[in-house]
Amino acid sequence: MSDVDLSALRTALNDWAYLIVHNNGAEGVYLFGSLVYRDGEQFTSLSDVDLVVKFGTGMNALERATWVKELFSRKEQLEITLLGLLQRRTVEPFASVIAVTQTEISLDVQKENQPSFYSSNIFIDLLHNTQMHGLPDAASSAPCDRLLAGSLSMTQKMRHQFLGVGANKRTVLQPFDGEDRVPKSVMRAAAMARRLADHSLGLGAEYDTRLGLNYLTGYLLDHEKDDQQLDTLHQLISERLGARGKGGPISPFNQLLLAEIVFDLAISAHTGGSATLTGSTPSISPELAPDSICKAIGITSPSLEPLPTHEEPDHADSAAAETKKNETEPPLPSLKSTTSLSFFWERFQQAFPGVREITWFEDTADAIDRLARLLQPPLMFSDAAPIWWWRDGNLDIQSFEEIEESVVLINHDEIKVRRIAAAPGNNYKRNFVYVEADAREPTNLYKADENWLKERIKRSGYAAEEYGLYAGAHAFSRSEFDDGGTYIDGKYVDTTRNSTLRVRYLTPYNFIIAPQDSPINNVDFDSALVRYMNRALTEDPKLVIEELSEEVAALPLRRFA
Repeated sequence: MSDVDLSALRTALNDWAYLIVHNNGAEGVYLFGSLVYRDGEQFTSLSDVDLVVKFGTGMNALERATWVKELFSRKEQLEITLLGLLQRRTVEPFASVIAVTQTEISLDVQKENQPSFYSSNIFIDLLHNTQMHGLPDAASSAPCDRLLAGSLSMTQKMRHQFLGVGANKRTVLQPFDGEDRVPKSVMRAAAMARRLADHSLGLGAEYDTRLGLNYLTGYLLDHEKDDQQLDTLHQLISERLGARGKGGPISPFNQLLLAEIVFDLAISAHTGGSATLTGSTPSISPELAPDSICKAIGITSPSLEPLPTHEEPDHADSAAAETKKNETEPPLPSLKSTTSLSFFWERFQQAFPGVREITWFEDTADAIDRLARLLQPPLMFSDAAPIWWWRDGNLDIQSFEEIEESVVLINHDEIKVRRIAAAPGNNYKRNFVYVEADAREPTNLYKADENWLKERIKRSGYAAEEYGLYAGAHAFSRSEFDDGGTYIDGKYVDTTRNSTLRVRYLTPYNFIIAPQDSPINNVDFDSALVRYMNRALTEDPKLVIEELSEEVAALPLRRFA
C-alpha cells in the first residue's frame, strides 16, 4: 500500500497540468507509470512521477527549443512541490517529463526506442481526469523507419535531459565541451537524417558523424540570418571546428536547439520537403508508409553536395543504378514485440551454450567465433537496436566482421581480441559479455609519442586514434575525412563517397556488450562502469569482472520512461 497521500499528489499534478496547458500552451499533459498502475497502490515516496507533455504543433526547431526552455521553469516549480509532498532526501529529479510532438506519438517513437510505448501504455489525461489505453492517434503512422526513429528519439531524449532538474536546481544536461565538435549522439542522429534524405549514400552512412556534422553546419549556414540565436550557434560551431574565435562549450539550450534541428531535417527528409524556419514543421502523412520512403525522399540539400570528382558521372547511369539499388536493397526486419533482453538472451545462449557462471575464453580464435555468433546478422532492425556496447561512450552495435587474423571490426572500431568473458546474471536480464583487446600499431598518420599516450591513458584509461580509410586501402587523417578529401600520389581525391571512418586502439582496451534494456544502461552507473573497465586493464580482470557482475545483479531494472 502506498505511503504517499495520493489524493494530494494527484491534485498537485492536475494543477500543474492546467498551468502548463493554459499558460504555456501545451496540448496535453498525461500521467503514466506506477501512479497509474493499480490506481497508484504501489507508488511510494521513493517512486518517480512519470509525465508526458504534448506540444509543438506548427512549431519549427527554434520555436520548439524555446518552448521547452520556458517549460524548464515550470518543471523546477513542480520539483519543489513534489519535494513537499514526497518528503524524500535526494539530489535527483522527482519527476520524469517527456516532451513530445504529435508526430512522435503518431509514429510511436519513444526516446529509448521502446516498442509501442505511446500506443500500449495506460495514461491519465490530467486535464480531463480520464484514463486511456494509449495516447490519441498513437501509432497511426507506425511502423517508423529506423533512420527516422533514430533521429527523433535522440531529440526526444535531449528534451528529457534538458528538463531533468531537481528541487535543488541540479541539472542533468551539462554544457558540452568534449573533443567532438558537437555531442556525438547529435552528429549520429544527423547522419541518419542525411541518409534518409539521400539513400545513395549506402548502408552504414548513417553512422558517419562527418556527414551528420556537415548536415548540421549546412543548415546553420543557410539559416544564420533567420535569427540571432542561429547566427550565434553557427559561429560557435565554426569556432569549435577551427575558425578564429574563442569557441567554448555548447550550452544545454544550444544542444537542445541542435537536436531540434535534427528533428526538422529528419521529418523533412521523410516527407520530401525542406527544413525551414519560415514555416511550420512538416507533418507526417499517413499515406507515406515506410516501404515507400526510398521513392518519396530522393533529395539532397544543395549546400551539402559532395565536392566534384575529376570525372563527371553519367547521370543517367547513376539514376539507373540508384533505382536498381533501392529495388534490390531488402527492407530491415522488425523486432516487433521481442525485447532487447530476450533477443540478447537467445544470442547469448547460441554463443555460450551451457555457460551458467562467469567463464573466460582465452583462445582468440574461439573468442572471435563466439562473438561472431553473438553478433551475427541481423543486428539492424527497423524498430530497434537491441545490442549495445558500453564503456565511456555507449553505442548500438550494427555490424561485426573479422578483417584480419585476431582483429574484428565492430561498427567502425578495430578490435584486436585478446580474450572475452561470458557473464550470465542471476536472471537473463542481467547477462553481459566482457571483451578485452590488445593494442594495435599506430597508423603513423599522427605523432603519438610516449607522453601523449600517458596523457590519454591518464584521462580515459586508454589511447585511440581515428582515421579515414579510402577504397579499403588508403589511410588518411580524421581531419581530412571530416573535410571529405585527401591527396594520393600527389593528386586530390574526393573521399566523400568511398571512405569509412576507423577507430584504432593504441593501448589495451576493453568494453561490455549487453542489451539496450540492460540495467547497465543507467546514467547513474556510467561513471562506475568506466572505473571498472579501467581497473580491469590494470588489475586482475577476473576479480574485477566478478565484482562488476555482483553490482550489475543489484542494479535496478530499466524503466522505459
